[in-house]
Order: sequence, then structure tokens, then C-alpha cells
Amino acid sequence: MTFPSQRPRRLRAKPALRRLARETRLGPEDLVYPLFLREGIEQPVPIDAMPGQYQHTLDSIAREVEEALRVGVQSVILFGIPLRKDAQGSGAWADDGIVQQGLRRLREAFGDAVLRISVCASTPITATAASSRDRRSRTTPRSTSTSGSPFPRRPPAPT
Repeated sequence: MTFPSQRPRRLRAKPALRRLARETRLGPEDLVYPLFLREGIEQPVPIDAMPGQYQHTLDSIAREVEEALRVGVQSVILFGIPLRKDAQGSGAWADDGIVQQGLRRLREAFGDAVLRISVCASTPITATAASSRDRRSRTTPRSTSTSGSPFPRRPPAPT
């Protein structure tokens, strides 16, 4: 008798399980399109470190999502860049925050698209955080490795 002697059908009982267990395939519907939404700009601004990507306005992001849906991409993630940032990241929960405005607009226009969010709302390392980080780094023991690596050497594997 050839392997397998039994064919478990539990993975084919429902369409969702069949999709989960089938062979891997990748299509536009599997992709998540990252979009950057910036407050306080009039036109999309190119991102130098990411050729072909832009920091969008509320108007231009709707056009970009429409184009993504047209080619089959069903999911986008919004990275919001508020005008003002603070140590608490209050732009992440402000009712009038840039991501919240963008989500409302996109939900109205494209209710069935999957929308994910991330908000770049906190300030860079503050002086207090930097000084506590510096204190920790001075008091944290370094490795005794002779290679100069900060990681300890592994003991040799038993033979």
C-alpha cells in the first residue's frame, strides 16, 4: 500500500479550511499595500528612501486606494504622520488625527477594503530617555568574548 494509507478529510470539510490547507499561491489579494498619510501637506511628497512611495494627502490617498483595489490588492496599511508629535503619542487617539480622518474617508468610499493602521505619533528619543539609555549602557556588562562581539560565545557542542 502506498503512503498515505488514509486520507484525512478534516482539512477539506469547509471552504475556509480548504483555502488554508491548499498549496501556496500568491496573488494581489494576498498583499498589503503600505500607504503614508501626512498631515499639513497640499500635494503628495515623494519618499526619497522608498522610490515610488509618497506621503499622501487625504485626497490623494483615496485615489491611491482606488487604484490598488482596481488591480486586486484588497488590503492597505496606513502609516499616519501627524503635524505635531508628543511623548505620549496623542495623535494615535485624537478624534481629528490624520489617520482617523483618513480611515473615516476611506471607510465611506471603500467599505469592504481591509484597512490597517499604524501611527507615527511619538517624538524621537527625548533627552530624559536618552540619558537613562546612556546610564543603562554604561552599567550593563559587556561580553567577555575575545572576538570583540557584544554577544557571548556559545560553548562548543558536545561530541
